[in-house]
Amino acid sequence: MTPRINVFRPLCPRGNYPVFDFQVSVKGTEYDLVLPSLVADQLRERCCQDKHHRLDPRVGGSLLRDLRSRLVRMTTSEADRDRLVFAELATEADVGVFADKLRETARYYHLLASGGIASRLCADADAERLPHELASYVQLHKLVLFECGGFELLIARFDSLGFDDRVLSSDPPDVRESGLDGVGQRRTFLNGLVEGCLRSPAARSQPTCT
Repeated sequence: MTPRINVFRPLCPRGNYPVFDFQVSVKGTEYDLVLPSLVADQLRERCCQDKHHRLDPRVGGSLLRDLRSRLVRMTTSEADRDRLVFAELATEADVGVFADKLRETARYYHLLASGGIASRLCADADAERLPHELASYVQLHKLVLFECGGFELLIARFDSLGFDDRVLSSDPPDVRESGLDGVGQRRTFLNGLVEGCLRSPAARSQPTCT
């Protein structure tokens, strides 16, 4: 398992947003870019500044799709396009893989940033106000940031921990009754934890806001 993956997707791409033939899918959602961890950390810090408006995930529903929709609605009109708005949401999955005597966890951190923040990143890179690694990445992806209509950064971390002796003493009923062998249990878990991994779907025909 990859200990950590950092991926990027647009929220409301405009007509000049590039088409990426290679994409990554995590939990059924497709992402366009894989970022180095240092760049992802610097991007997160830059977006989550006190001077930017933070959306409260507890208002209007805490689901990720609710946050995406709220942020897009707040920032897509001509008057609101430059608003500096962001939102954060963290979720976690914890699954026992009894065939391997492991407990595997996945922690997902989602950062949603408005198109105004994306454009500001480009201006800050030109003015040398960003850390070197982030500035270099932004300079290489200006068209992506200008045309993304806001973006989502996902930072996913994976860990494997051994069960204690008490847990290992007997399999739980759902495992005993499933009829799966060790390989089957392992495959079922992996399919549920991270769906799709690396694949190359057909290019999008029209940009959509999600």
